[in-house]
Amino acid sequence: MTYALRGFKGLWWEPGQYLGWPGLLAEAGYTFFMLCYTFAPESGLRWRQPFRRADESHIRRLAADCAARGIELCLAVNPNIGAHAWTPDGATLPFHPTAGRDWFRRDWQARRPGQALEPDLPLRYGDKDDLAILTDKLRRAADWGVRSFALSLDDIDPGAVPAEFSSLAAA
Repeated sequence: MTYALRGFKGLWWEPGQYLGWPGLLAEAGYTFFMLCYTFAPESGLRWRQPFRRADESHIRRLAADCAARGIELCLAVNPNIGAHAWTPDGATLPFHPTAGRDWFRRDWQARRPGQALEPDLPLRYGDKDDLAILTDKLRRAADWGVRSFALSLDDIDPGAVPAEFSSLAAA
């Protein structure tokens, strides 16, 4: 049996760790590669902020390399992770025992020395300003060559329906 779409997603990798994968994935017959929302803080914890130039450069390089190999590059964005899962104590799933309770803070400090771990506010469902921020972020990534996007709504609160909407999906 063959599949039209075979994919792979990196998790908790540094942006540069993604660069060598398109060649291997193409050789193995993969057609889809997802940048996890942990790719950079600006795709998760700091989703309201623009990507830093170095991360933009990685996305552009990956998009070009994937396109040349017939691989669809997908960027995942999680505008909710800062609400619940950004600390070991608040994580929905427990951290792997080898990571230790302070792993998340150490990882943040390694990526952003001297910057406090302060996630952006989560997506406000039905909010036009939040939709504009998210849409602009995805439009920029599309300009860099990304053609697929995953809006990851991990840790979603099913009861977060704004009063003016009939459902969370409508919001």
